[in-house]
Amino acid sequence: MLINDKQVYVGHFLRKQERDSSLSNTKFNNVYVKNLSESTTNEDLKKIFGEYGTITSAVVMRDADGKSKCFGFVNFENPGDVANVV
Repeated sequence: MLINDKQVYVGHFLRKQERDSSLSNTKFNNVYVKNLSESTTNEDLKKIFGEYGTITSAVVMRDADGKSKCFGFVNFENPGDVANVV
C-alpha cells in the first residue's frame, strides 16, 4: 500500500534474533564490483570472475556518453559461487 506516496511493507512481527538469522540465510547471485579501470570491459569482468563459477551476466556501468562509471555487476548462476568470490 502507499502512505504519503511511498510504498510500505506490512508483515508478521519477527523478533530481532529471528530477523538477523533470516538475513544470514539469504542467498545472493549478484556481486557489486567497484574501483574498476575506465578501460575495463564486460568481457574483462567475465574473464576475471569466470574462474569462480558460471556467470549469467556481467556489465560495466556506463554514462550516456559511453564512458565507464568504474563500477559494475556480475551475476552468477549459483549463489555458492558468490560466497567464494566475496
